[in-house]
Amino acid sequence: RSTALPALPTTGEAGFPQIEASTWFALLATGGTPPERIARLHAALNEVLAEPELRRKLAEGGVDVEPSESPAAFGDYFAADRARWAPVVRRAGMRVE
Repeated sequence: RSTALPALPTTGEAGFPQIEASTWFALLATGGTPPERIARLHAALNEVLAEPELRRKLAEGGVDVEPSESPAAFGDYFAADRARWAPVVRRAGMRVE
């Protein structure tokens, strides 16, 4: 449920339980970035995302902050999301340009 629009029914509540979609943002690094650098970036990003003023401003814009617990956890989430949407992208004939 969106904290920005708490009275808005979810798709399930609106009668479409099979529809589930969300938007997420991530900070990505190029392949081959040393794991210790990734860990430092992850820690720094989570530190910034914990700042109350930033969280307040993001919430005002409808952004719910849910930092990943680790780079590996985000990698798992990313892989699952990609696997979930890949068939949709293929069926629609979408391509990166």
